[in-house]
Amino acid sequence: MADNSLKVSELARFARNLENFSKTSPEEAMYHRFHGILESQIVTLQCCGVITSQGAVKLHEQMVEVIRAKRGTTQQPQ
Repeated sequence: MADNSLKVSELARFARNLENFSKTSPEEAMYHRFHGILESQIVTLQCCGVITSQGAVKLHEQMVEVIRAKRGTTQQPQ
């Protein structure tokens, strides 16, 4: 496992990226760019031993929460 300071800084970077992702709209190109950045960041963190597979699942769950919130605010009533 990576040293604790690396883990803390990388998880903080993920949190900043997730926050920026949450500020975008699915219609924007930046939304899709941040989605890709977050996905690759999770994979990289796991491959480098910064997080475990359980940690990766937790980060994916955080992403899904943002995506669900976006879908809820952008869907029109039918």
